[in-house]
Amino acid sequence: MRFMFFLPDHHNGNVTLYVLLALLFFTALSCSQMAGREASENKKPGDMKMDQHISGDYRSNEVIVKFKDDLSDKAIERIAESENIEIMKVLSRRVYLFRITGTSSVEDTIEALKKRKEVEYAEPDYIQRVK
Repeated sequence: MRFMFFLPDHHNGNVTLYVLLALLFFTALSCSQMAGREASENKKPGDMKMDQHISGDYRSNEVIVKFKDDLSDKAIERIAESENIEIMKVLSRRVYLFRITGTSSVEDTIEALKKRKEVEYAEPDYIQRVK
């Protein structure tokens, strides 16, 4: 097999080994990146526990809540009033940023909201940092 890379016969075994090792390495690297991406794509924001978040830092008086689609604006306002939170901003369809107006902690407010059947997920307003 002198035609492979036009090297003398005694180098063909080494070159073939290096090519196979490189292919194996890049295949394994590609598969691990795809698996990580698929795992993160299948999670909803509310699936992550507060201590599992990368930075762990979040605003001490804000929560993000996504309500079920069939909920009226009035119903959301009533929930906000009963949970001592106020709407700061509508982030997208049925996703709201709330400020905690009562004395409850972020953790307690989130746990109370998660128990409501109208809530799809509730989570802290995490502070994102660029590395």
